[in-house]
Amino acid sequence: MTIEGDVQERVRGVLDTLVGSGRETGSQAAAYRHGVLVADAVAGYADAAGRRPVTPDTLFHSFSTAKGVRATLVHVLVADPGTAAQLVGNEVHAALAHTD
Repeated sequence: MTIEGDVQERVRGVLDTLVGSGRETGSQAAAYRHGVLVADAVAGYADAAGRRPVTPDTLFHSFSTAKGVRATLVHVLVADPGTAAQLVGNEVHAALAHTD
């Protein structure tokens, strides 16, 4: 899939800058807006020796990502209290379903 546009170019530019400055060996980033992929960029290498270019399929170790997921969840729940009630209701229902 080819993505074109300002967002794609800006994301790619940031990755190129990070790799070019030596702050990153390689990186990848994707961004969605309203469920639509608007940027999918890669830059640099998957290894320090520079033998394996980063591709969209390259796997990276991920540390401390739960913080971002948790923060997003809290923002969603604050923005839509009905979602929080539904999640709590689902928890209670699931707990009761396993009491047979």
